[in-house]
Amino acid sequence: MIVLNRTLLGLLAFASGLLFALHHPVSMPSESAVMDAFATEQGARIVWAQPESTLCGKASGCYLPTTDYVAVTVGMPEAWTWEVVRHEVAHVLITRVCSDAVDEPATEAYSDLYLGGDPALNGYRYGVGDVERAKNYRKGVC
Repeated sequence: MIVLNRTLLGLLAFASGLLFALHHPVSMPSESAVMDAFATEQGARIVWAQPESTLCGKASGCYLPTTDYVAVTVGMPEAWTWEVVRHEVAHVLITRVCSDAVDEPATEAYSDLYLGGDPALNGYRYGVGDVERAKNYRKGVC
């Protein structure tokens, strides 16, 4: 029952943040259409959020594991925005295979290995073990 309550609370928090994001215009990144197309190709959808939105708390991006939505905060440098998009899309792809996998370093490695992420912008400092987990996720092994 605790998991259900956390899930419901997470859904409510995400929904309230989503409503905020949808009702407040944002300054879109110049490559937002390309980023949207990239996410769509991977089966995900981006919600663009203002920095003051509660959608992702203080994070630059987030995802809702039970959906294909990712949220990305606007106002970051373009390269970092791309990195956040790739990272959050990687979460969606990984959780399709391993529904309970919340593994930030391996997600970052997955983004760099398979989605064109930039290792120089590695926000989670992954190591060899994280790379191996990312490869296993790609193979469908949890």
